Amino acid sequence: MPLESGQLFKEVIMYLSVLRYLIKSRTKLGRLDLNKETEVFCRDLLNLVYNWDLSDLNREKANYPAIDLGDRNSRIAVQITATSGTTKVKQTYEGFLKHNLQKDYDQLFVLILTEKEQRKYPSYNTVFTFDASKHVIDLDDLLSAIESMTLSDLEVVHAYIASEMQPLIQLFADKKSLLASREKISIKFPKNCARFLKANGFPEDDPEAAEASTESLRKFQKELAAIPKVSREFLYVVALRGKVVPDAAQDRLSAVPQEVMNDLRLGWNELRDQYSVFDSNGWMDYREDSSNQHYLSIFYDDQDGTDIPYQIKVFAEQEFKDDVDEQLRKIIVEYDFSEFESD
Repeated sequence: MPLESGQLFKEVIMYLSVLRYLIKSRTKLGRLDLNKETEVFCRDLLNLVYNWDLSDLNREKANYPAIDLGDRNSRIAVQITATSGTTKVKQTYEGFLKHNLQKDYDQLFVLILTEKEQRKYPSYNTVFTFDASKHVIDLDDLLSAIESMTLSDLEVVHAYIASEMQPLIQLFADKKSLLASREKISIKFPKNCARFLKANGFPEDDPEAAEASTESLRKFQKELAAIPKVSREFLYVVALRGKVVPDAAQDRLSAVPQEVMNDLRLGWNELRDQYSVFDSNGWMDYREDSSNQHYLSIFYDDQDGTDIPYQIKVFAEQEFKDDVDEQLRKIIVEYDFSEFESD
């Protein structure tokens, strides 16, 4: 995949990972309902990815039975759900037949907005053929289709998802939560990053290297801003607790999971949920050293292979020796890069 396509696809992964995390968090609280805006988002995304012409059936008729979206020309129906169990698939198929929807549609898809279960979903080949291996899809299946797109099509999908993410986050977040305040912070990139570059030993007589690293920082800030605040808090603690382990291949910050859990008062399930946000967009992995100690390792490689989270911690430790924790919080949680600038 070309560099530009790779960057766009990476951002699409991040956006959809955030959406999946928010929906999974709601389902754990027993909130399985999906609002109308979610149906509209899925309708438009599916149309872009698969070249369908789905309409929102619940807008045609309130509480439309069994399915949410339909393309009558291509005879495709879609049920959108936050529930990943086999029971939901079975109920959807039975409801589809009960209301005789096979007279209008030849294919029924179930789109799971969390993730498919490992166990096998039921297939049916009686009155109406339903092949679970094809017709039960989740966000990973959408990502696989997006990855194979041409650059021009990928640009359209990326632009649509990026424009819709903030409104969706606001709708899913509790009004008193950290997520609800996300849009109150504006993204402002500094005029230059000279102070940051100097702290990390960049030569002053190499403007091309400085420009490339500054552009990487700009991209990092943009992607950071798209992540929910609760997940940025998690990333901040991993960076704060992180150190470079002796046998690491590169200068990557690695933190002991239990220390992160203690600081944030998380259980293992919550830790896994937060880890999945960064694992899916390629910012974090779970590794162990030669003594079998396990670590959460974070990374975001600059164009020259230098790791930006590591550089940020070096900057905070050198420039703010007595205030490292607050500076890291400011940079990572509030994505405020103003201290990078030099007069």
